[in-house]
This record gives sequence, C-alpha cells and structure tokens, in this order.
Amino acid sequence: MGRMMHRHLGTVVDLLSPASPRRTEVTALAVALYVGLSAFLFFRTMDRLVIPGGDNTGRWAYAAYRDATYYPVRAFLEGKNPYDPKEYLVSYPVGDVLPPYLPMTLLIHLPFGLVSFKASAVLYLLFTLALTLVLAGLCLRMAGVGPTAARVLLLGTFILLTRPGQNNLLLGECTVVSVMATYATLFLARQAPKAASVAFAFACFKPTFGAPLGVLLLARRDWKVAIFGGLIAALLSAAAAGVIVLNVGLGPFVASALSAYDASEDHPDSHPASSPSRIDAKGLIGRLLGEDPGVGSELLLAAILLGLGGWGARLLAVPSETDESRSLAVTLTSLVILTSIFHQPYDLILLVFPLLSILEGWKRLPWSEHPFSGVVLALLLSFLLFNYLGSATALARLGIHPREPAWVLLSSAGGVALLAALGLALRVSCACPIHRRDQPS
Repeated sequence: MGRMMHRHLGTVVDLLSPASPRRTEVTALAVALYVGLSAFLFFRTMDRLVIPGGDNTGRWAYAAYRDATYYPVRAFLEGKNPYDPKEYLVSYPVGDVLPPYLPMTLLIHLPFGLVSFKASAVLYLLFTLALTLVLAGLCLRMAGVGPTAARVLLLGTFILLTRPGQNNLLLGECTVVSVMATYATLFLARQAPKAASVAFAFACFKPTFGAPLGVLLLARRDWKVAIFGGLIAALLSAAAAGVIVLNVGLGPFVASALSAYDASEDHPDSHPASSPSRIDAKGLIGRLLGEDPGVGSELLLAAILLGLGGWGARLLAVPSETDESRSLAVTLTSLVILTSIFHQPYDLILLVFPLLSILEGWKRLPWSEHPFSGVVLALLLSFLLFNYLGSATALARLGIHPREPAWVLLSSAGGVALLAALGLALRVSCACPIHRRDQPS
C-alpha cells in the first residue's frame, strides 16, 4: 500500500513539475480550483456573517473573529480591558470571552480593529486566503518539493477542503499564523536561530501553541531560540499590557488575566465534558467521564505528554540533523502540541505538513524502515483532517444528542486518533536510525 501511495504521488509530482509538457494546463486548472473554492467559501461566509448586536439566527460565520480578535482590539483602542469577562461581555456585542491569548495579540491584529466589523471581516478573510497559499508554499519548501504555482495552488485548495482549513476561514480563526510560526521555528532553529526566535515569539501569542513548543525546544536544547523568542513575546505582551494597566490599574488587569482561562472553559464548546469538538487529551477524558477531570489531572496529562514528546524530540535533535529528522521532529512536535493542552479542530491544520512529509518522503528514512507505521499514521492524519462527522453541526443533523453513546463515540474519535498518531510518531522516533548515526560505535 505504501509503494502504491508513493507511485501515485510521484505521478502527480511529475505532472506538476516545471518541465511537464502540460504545465500551462495544470497551472490553469489549479488557479481555477483555488479561485473557485475561495469564491464559494467567501460568499458562504458573507451570507452567514454574524451581525454584531443584531439577529444572528442562522448566522455563525466569523463569530470567533468577532469574539477573539476584532472586539478585543476595539476594547484595547477604546481604553478598556478585553480580559475582564464581565466588562467585555457587557460592553461589546460578543458571544464569548477573549481566550487567554497573550496581550501581544492586540498588537498583531491592531490594523484590523481600525475599520468597521464587516470591512474588517472581509479584509481578514482575504488575508487568510492569502496566508493559506503562503502556508502551502512553506509546507512544500519544507518537504523538499519545489513550490511551483500549480503545486502551491493545489495544496492550498487541499487545505481549504479540510475541516480545519474551512474552520479557520469560515469562523475567522487566527491559527494559520501560529501554524506557520511553529513550522518556521522548528525548521530554522539550527540553521537560523535569530529568525527562529522571531517565529517562536509569534507562535507564543496563542499559549496553547507557544507553551508546549517552548518546552520541546528546551528538550531539544535549542536554548537560544526558546529564551530569545520568549523574551520577544514577553516584551510585546508587556507593551500591550502596559497600555491596559495605565487605563484600568494593575490589580484589576492581573485578576482578569488570571480568570481568562476559567471563563473560556465555561463555554459549552470549550468545556471538556460538553464540547463535542475538543481534540486534546483532557477533552477526550472529559467526554468519556462526563465531567471535568480537574486541574490536577490536566497538569498530570500535560506533564506526561510533554515528557514523552520531549524525550522523542531530544532523540531527533542530533548534531548532524537532516531534512528527514527535522520532518519527523515537526510531526512529533505537532502531535504533542495538539494533545497536551487545549485545542479545537481548527488547530488540526498543524497536521498538513506532517501528512505531506510522509507522502513525499516514503522511500526515505524513517518511513523506508517503518512502512506500516507510515501508512497507518498517514491514514490517521487524513482522518483527522477530514473528520466532519465529529462536528457539532453533523451530530445535530444526525439527530444525535449530547451524552448519548453515539455522541460520545463520534465526538471522541478525533481525540483517540490523535493519541494513536502520537504513539506511532513516538515509536518511529525512538526506533529511527536517524539518531543512531550520532551515537559512538
């Protein structure tokens, strides 16, 4: 099966090669597919775009952007504290509190808060479509595949067809930036540590990415990247927090920041027992138990998963690092990030490069020595990217109610697949001859 996958992929790559006699036709087809799908999703989003303060019956598009990006920036510009759940929910037409992002998010997204909500949503949607192509080009370059126009457009189309790709576009999530920053951090850590530090700083604006990534960087002994990137993120966050403190005071800001995580988890879509979509280990256990496993269990799970991931990452961080070892390290790190701390399906876009790297590198290490693990891992990653049955919308249309056995089964499938994928990646990382080359004979 692995050889068949690689043969078909090789045929596609040859067809997309700059030397292909059908290059012009293929490029035209790729443009048509990407533009056509983008246009459909654009008008779908505009048709379902939430109306701040209006009747939002049947409207859900860009609800996340409204709550976590646009109005937090508006509050920041108006001298208010977007981290205060009570003030934020009362002062602005939002449906949820600001997630516990670092204050630097207010600076990163500042330009989008300077116009009306609808204009901002249109700009951010176009920005996300452009970033999707940048992400596709980055994945291809990291996989050692020349990023021609046709390849970038086709991979971009693939990303928009996935569940996380559509979640990011239709809800206005900001995950693409974090994913690109995570990839850049890991691939540049040894070659260009200064650039990697800047990339890590950007990944940190969402602590659910930055915190586990920082731990794994330390495990890999990429000290400079972890320390300097963390300092950049801290300085940017301190600058934004300082403005809020000047307006509301230090005590109220600290109290609101500490309560941000608890407030965000109280929402039904985020609570580990009631959310049908959480993909991290705590969300999986919460659904199976029917209750929140608690902070202690959450910390224990995170420690175990980060410990295992750090061990695997350290094995792959050899002096003679290769493209293969970096690709496997990105795969392992991505799975640890997604399982060890709070994550939703839109974050699964982090799995695009791991899947591409397995398919493209089938004849090379480590997959040449572990073909069965490679096939199973590729299937698990594909399932996670296209698992539409686990969404709240699909469950509702199927008439499956929360806490029913079928609800628990379908909503937990993603979490189980993610843990299984992590187990396979750890197994291959430990058995892979990549790190044995640097051991004394």
